[in-house]
Amino acid sequence: IDAVGDLAVVEAGANGARLLDLVDPENPVDRGWVRHEEPVTAATLTGPLLVVATASRLESYWVGLELNPEIEGMVQPSGWARHLAVSGSLAILGMDEQKVAMVDVEDPQRPRVRGVLDQPGPSAPIVAIHGTVACALDPEFGLSVIDVADPTQPAVIGTLEALQGQDLFGAPMG
Repeated sequence: IDAVGDLAVVEAGANGARLLDLVDPENPVDRGWVRHEEPVTAATLTGPLLVVATASRLESYWVGLELNPEIEGMVQPSGWARHLAVSGSLAILGMDEQKVAMVDVEDPQRPRVRGVLDQPGPSAPIVAIHGTVACALDPEFGLSVIDVADPTQPAVIGTLEALQGQDLFGAPMG
């Protein structure tokens, strides 16, 4: 789930993503669905732009006054997108095969992959971004802090590793 201003989006897996109008928070209004042939793995809002990750692609939608917004643009990074975060015009995808993809969504009709960074760890990293710094988390491996000032050349600038035999949260592994 994500909320920006008076809008919220909820990922609904196989059904797509559902938009909610929160102008009157006591009476949310269904704004419609973004439906897919593939399950939605993540969705987020950045201003009037809805960014949706599915198994094989990232899609962008303008969210105006209409119900059930239509797709504006799409890009197909290599791999299955599991996690998504957006800051301004940069989307970060945590993907299978331990990859983090940087996607430029400034032009919603033509999103494009700008860079990909391999990450250690066994699973798709959970991602977050603020400004020019992104974080990628694999609980069994640890946290990577990534400089994305130049999305074509993302660079790990710091790490926090999990302890031997424990995940990053201190829980026993194995």
